[in-house]
Amino acid sequence: MLERIRTRGFTKSAYEDFYNYLGFQLRFKGILPRNITNMDKYGIQEVEITVGTVINDSLTDRSLITSLDSTPWVFVIKAITAKGYRLTPVIVFTETLL
Repeated sequence: MLERIRTRGFTKSAYEDFYNYLGFQLRFKGILPRNITNMDKYGIQEVEITVGTVINDSLTDRSLITSLDSTPWVFVIKAITAKGYRLTPVIVFTETLL
């Protein structure tokens, strides 16, 4: 779900302007589809913990459970080129901050 502030920029003209400018830059600089890469990061906690703080707002139906800042995380970074070539994923293990 996107925050309301982020959805304000999602208009048809904003998309058209962005992709027109992107197309111009790609042609002007001679960038080929095989050199365009989209990357994504997915993070998960390495260890699930039961210690944390419950944050609740009386105006909503949901609660947030926060974990300790020292919980280690694992991130998976994946990428694919505009030509459809998948690059080897990278796994990053974070250290515990004590």
